[in-house]
Amino acid sequence: MFYRKSYLNQIKSDLEKEKLLLLVGSRQVWKTTILNILEEELVGNKLYINLEDFFWKSFETKNEFIKFLEFENGFDLYEEWYLFLDEVQYLKNPESLLKSIYDDKKIKTKIIATGSRFWWQKRLGSSLVWRWKILFIKTFSFLEFLELKWKKIDNLEGIDFSFIEKYLEEYLIYWGYPAVILAKTKEDKIRELKKIIDRFIEKDFMYFMKSNDLIDFKKVFQFLALNIWNIIKVWKITDTLSISKYKVQSFLKFLLDSYLVKDISPFYSDKSKEYNSQNEYLFLDLGLLNYIKWSFDNILSDWKVTENFVGIQLLDKNRENNVYYYNKKNWSEIDFILETINQKIIPIEVKSWNKTIKPKVFNLFEEIYLDKIEKFVTTTKSEIKTDIIKIKKIEFIPNYLIEKLLKI
Repeated sequence: MFYRKSYLNQIKSDLEKEKLLLLVGSRQVWKTTILNILEEELVGNKLYINLEDFFWKSFETKNEFIKFLEFENGFDLYEEWYLFLDEVQYLKNPESLLKSIYDDKKIKTKIIATGSRFWWQKRLGSSLVWRWKILFIKTFSFLEFLELKWKKIDNLEGIDFSFIEKYLEEYLIYWGYPAVILAKTKEDKIRELKKIIDRFIEKDFMYFMKSNDLIDFKKVFQFLALNIWNIIKVWKITDTLSISKYKVQSFLKFLLDSYLVKDISPFYSDKSKEYNSQNEYLFLDLGLLNYIKWSFDNILSDWKVTENFVGIQLLDKNRENNVYYYNKKNWSEIDFILETINQKIIPIEVKSWNKTIKPKVFNLFEEIYLDKIEKFVTTTKSEIKTDIIKIKKIEFIPNYLIEKLLKI
């Protein structure tokens, strides 16, 4: 069985020093599976509770919850136990309850809880930010995808592209949900994607938004998918779809809070200009993007999917750095500008071919920002190469290795 070992190892390490640990992520990424495996592997007294089964209970105070654990489950929080709480967002006031448990210094039990990514962003706020460790559980990486396909590869560097090409294409089409990966046929994979999307709407959108807004939400969601990597203006959506500005803004915020899309700001040397500019949107779930577009073929040549894939890796790798796009009217554009923590910038052009050609825009960009540039990067289908533009180095890195080889 596949175990998501990197997460399990991280959790076990964190439990040595943390009292509360929250696993946040989208549905169907095996958060519950991780809890079940921990329940089997950790030594000591343990209790697993799926709080979705107890949504009707209020547990408004710590004492109510303690009594429930003690009298219905024989569990004592004041002993050195492990408590696994699945789907904490179904508690009436989870942030207050967990805070009170944490603040009780007499409680010795270690708690590992799971919650939806939207609940964490929307409801929890900052009340627990400094109180416990948050671990974001993502969809399967490409390496994990290969392992679930029984292709055990520890490092993609040096692996012939012809071996992984068909797997990479499948991954970019359907993305990294385990149920989709394990489905045998194209029809089964699409069916599993539909289940995930329907569950997202049923459990998240319908839980936090008004049911009569669902049709309008689907229209905005589809508009965003079909216009991905175009500069999105709210007035354009409202005019095209005849939906109020307030609704469009609330739907976009919901998608951002759900970590399904990410807004990317333009790069300016004068930071004050950013607040008057329009953002581009990056889809963080390619399976969802392709399902909405109903596009399941020739993905490796689809530049929008390729740009999204590279953008996702940049955001995953560079949490302490800033990711922008660059677009100067009537002159030039660059797909990504990575601004590092030491205030250097790395312009990145995304390509789906193997031509190691220096983009002309880099020459012009170097003249303007020479002192700020650390290096240039152009992605390729599979080629790796290093060259010099005028003064600065340019690296050619395969799209699927950008997170690994972009060393900063």
